[in-house]
Amino acid sequence: MELRRAGCQERFLYTDGGTIDFIGVDEISYASLPTDGVKALDRSGNLVAAMARPFQTSQVIVAYNATDANNVVPYWLSTPVVVTPTPVTAKEFYASTLDHYFISASAPDLEAIESGRISGWTPTGQSLTVWAGTVDVTLSFDPGFVAIPSQFNVPVCRFRIPPAYGDSHFFAASAEECAGVRARFPEFELETPAAFYVAPVYVECPTTPVYGYSTPVYRLWNGRADTNHRYTTDPAIRDEMVARGWIAEGAGPDRITFCSY
Repeated sequence: MELRRAGCQERFLYTDGGTIDFIGVDEISYASLPTDGVKALDRSGNLVAAMARPFQTSQVIVAYNATDANNVVPYWLSTPVVVTPTPVTAKEFYASTLDHYFISASAPDLEAIESGRISGWTPTGQSLTVWAGTVDVTLSFDPGFVAIPSQFNVPVCRFRIPPAYGDSHFFAASAEECAGVRARFPEFELETPAAFYVAPVYVECPTTPVYGYSTPVYRLWNGRADTNHRYTTDPAIRDEMVARGWIAEGAGPDRITFCSY
């Protein structure tokens, strides 16, 4: 892909107008780009809701129809792909003595809690369906398609928060947030950089054929010295926790932290 302005090749997009040349297959000129992080331009230059579609694959992701320069479309609209990830269940538990919530998809964690070896935690009946690992997609394209690699699912880091700071755990699906937590709270222990895998979120969760149908996950923080977070897919639970004084954290107007399967 080549970005041009006034006949010169550039390495970034100007917000006040420019041209994007898709390696000679198609060319899109625009007058200005939205900068509010909420809106984007569609193929015709109309303002639409911003909807990023990152994917993780070992193959190819975005394709443009090289045989029709006036109908440049992502392959997920023209060539639906079935992705078969390995789903696992992250179960939620509640400790009434702490007023803390905990989720885990780890078999040793679940066995220890459900067998009673670790006491004090009661299942809430709530859960998240997540991925056990990265999702690899093998695609077969029709002739005339040009492919561009991108990203599908992302790991969720898991931190252990020591008793002096909350005796809890923290999960994040953003590499930047994981790195930020390590830098800001060196006393937190990074138990694993990949407790499970989810679809990332940019304003909202994707619902394209490649993703299947992703479910928003909301993160709530108790805002107390004994810090604790709750993760839920239920908007009613989110609203109930906010009414109790918990703080919604995440992206977009709905405060989504990541997307489950």
